[in-house]
Amino acid sequence: MRISPLPPLPSLIAFEAAMRHGSFTRAAAELHLTQSAISRQIAQLERFLGKKLFLREPRALRLTVSGQRYAALVQRLLVDCAEATEDIMKRKGHQELTVACSQGVAVLWLTPRLALSRPASGLSFAPGRQRQPGPALGNRLRHGHLLPARRTASRPGRAPAV
Repeated sequence: MRISPLPPLPSLIAFEAAMRHGSFTRAAAELHLTQSAISRQIAQLERFLGKKLFLREPRALRLTVSGQRYAALVQRLLVDCAEATEDIMKRKGHQELTVACSQGVAVLWLTPRLALSRPASGLSFAPGRQRQPGPALGNRLRHGHLLPARRTASRPGRAPAV
C-alpha cells in the first residue's frame, strides 16, 4: 500500500477548519492557534499541492475550484479517521472470542448463557458441522447440568485417561 505523497496532517486540519469557517481567524480560534499559524499551514499545503486552494479577498475567504474538490475529499477522510479513532478508543480489552464446539452445545448450552451474560456484545460464532447430541445430553445441557469428564484408567498403575 502506497501512502505517499501525503501532506502534513496539521495542514489538512487547518485547511478543513478554514474551509468550514470561511475564515483563518475563526479556524485559528477553533484550533487554539494564531491566525498567522493557520495562514502558514495553508501556504505549506498550497506549496505541497502546487495549487491555490483559497481566494483571499478583504474580509472574505473563498475556495478555488481545486480547493472545493479537495475540501470535499479531505473533510470526508478526516471525519472517517476521527470516527475510526473514536471507535477504537471506546473498545476495552480484546474483543474477539473463538469457540469450537458442536452445534448442539452451541445452540442448547452456549447461546442461552451468552445471551444472558452479554446481550449486546456483538459476539458471533460458527459451530462446526458435528453430530448432534442425543436427547439425554441435550436435556442436561438445556437445563444447565454439566457432568465432569469421566476418568478411567487404561491399565493398572497408569494415569487415568480423560
